[in-house]
Amino acid sequence: MVHLILDELVECKILTDMKTDEYEEFTYQPALDINRLTIKYIVDALDQRGVSHIPVAHTEELEELSAALKELGDAIEHSSANRLLKDI
Repeated sequence: MVHLILDELVECKILTDMKTDEYEEFTYQPALDINRLTIKYIVDALDQRGVSHIPVAHTEELEELSAALKELGDAIEHSSANRLLKDI
């Protein structure tokens, strides 16, 4: 399961993978400057690939990410820019 998630992140060009002579397994690193990796950037990259669900372990970090995503969703929901399509 973890490899599927990592493969998606590699396909989205969020991570790069490499295999060293010393180890049989792949290692991963950010594919771009970590100062550009925001929640929105990653969500947009996954969305463009059609990824809608990534199973992850329930951790404190996941709770923090979930709270941030909820806050972003609430901000979009209440934004004046969130208009009805028929009004555009």
